[in-house]
Amino acid sequence: MRLQNIRILFLMELKKLWNDKLELLILIFGAILLCLAFGYVAYSSPGDMDIAVYVDTYAKPGLFPHGETADILTDLQESPYFSLTAASSRREALQRLNGQKSRAAVILEEDAAGLAHVRVTLDATDLTIQQIVHSELLRILQTQGIPSTLEPPRAPGLPENALTPLALSLTTNESQKTKLFDATASPFMVLIILGVCLLTSVTALTSERTIGTFERVFAIPFKRSEILISKALARSMVAVAVSAIILLTLRLVFDIAMARPGLAMLAAVLIGINGVAFGLLISAITRIELESVSLGITSWFLFITLMGFMWPLETMHPWFQSIAFFTPFFHGVYAMRHINLLGWDLYQVLPSFAWLSGFILLQLVLSTLLLKREIN
Repeated sequence: MRLQNIRILFLMELKKLWNDKLELLILIFGAILLCLAFGYVAYSSPGDMDIAVYVDTYAKPGLFPHGETADILTDLQESPYFSLTAASSRREALQRLNGQKSRAAVILEEDAAGLAHVRVTLDATDLTIQQIVHSELLRILQTQGIPSTLEPPRAPGLPENALTPLALSLTTNESQKTKLFDATASPFMVLIILGVCLLTSVTALTSERTIGTFERVFAIPFKRSEILISKALARSMVAVAVSAIILLTLRLVFDIAMARPGLAMLAAVLIGINGVAFGLLISAITRIELESVSLGITSWFLFITLMGFMWPLETMHPWFQSIAFFTPFFHGVYAMRHINLLGWDLYQVLPSFAWLSGFILLQLVLSTLLLKREIN
């Protein structure tokens, strides 16, 4: 393997990428648009959620409810999360919930001594809304010192007492004050960087087979390792640029939590180069561009399920926990989250960086070996 050959092929690849102005515009503005779309969709905590409230009063009709009940109603009305709708009966409150007009049905039961019970039924269709409604209602009820029974939706695998109120004091180990989007911004970074870098390199070899330039390159001849390394280097520069654009967009527009920007950038670059390396691996084992794109998209969706973004590792089948651990982007999400939210330093994320670097090397070696079998 000669460095001069790698340099020649590297400059050729860079020139080809630079000459395709439309692809460059798509890479730059596509990454920015994806960041803006994700950021504005998860822009803020939900507010003004409709809550159906019914007071089952012990008093005669026309009399005001007891003081405790009135205090809770006042707190519910003043909450920034809720918009109250008065129901005329239990049935109407539950009908509003089941008809998706309200996010929760709150039943305040009174007896001769005052407020006796608070029963809350939550919307089963949205876990995020459940958690926010549950948390805010518990805060209000605990402030008033009122016992309550929160009736959770009967979702498969959810314990029936999962939302039973307890006198708990909850906090997080975040290194700085975070917003709703901060919790998802780190995996979004990985998702966008992976998608852009994977899909731009997945046809790097098959496109040249299609137009016939591959045969001319091999006629010089260049070694397969020189071809793979030059393509990886050129497209890694694209990965660096895309990573910088994504981090800057999310930081400047949404001011996301980023405790250590330098380490976050390093993690993003390693993730992007992994996307490039995996794209080259796919391009080495496929014959035509359609096969490359199809396998690339399928792999991207598979990585989404395994990177601990949509579901935590603890919910996965033991076999899939092992599979997830041996994918580079699981370690990418792990590192990015701990850098941005917990402020981990280089020593603490070094194992994740080692995994990411190892996967880059492994994928490039496999690409070279499989490309050797493919080309005669």
